[in-house]
Amino acid sequence: MSEFLQSPLTRLVLFIICIAIAGTVVAGAHYYTIELPAQQSLQAPTNGDSCTNECYTDYMNSLNENCKGLKNYAGCGTPYWLTYQTCEYECNHNMR
Repeated sequence: MSEFLQSPLTRLVLFIICIAIAGTVVAGAHYYTIELPAQQSLQAPTNGDSCTNECYTDYMNSLNENCKGLKNYAGCGTPYWLTYQTCEYECNHNMR
């Protein structure tokens, strides 16, 4: 039997089986420690919360009041858009 185990093909097959078992163990450990869905504590960002809606409403009101009758909202609305972006950033990062 020792001659059978000394065959290069047999040793190659045993090596491949050992590598496969080790890979399975490492992959299982990775799954249970990192990727297991039940253990993830990340929360998805909320879009459309009341703070962001308030920012958008303020932006639209400012745009309608100050750029009324203008065909080019882009030029007139730029400062209000920047204010809206700042407001939204603060909402999403709980700075308000």
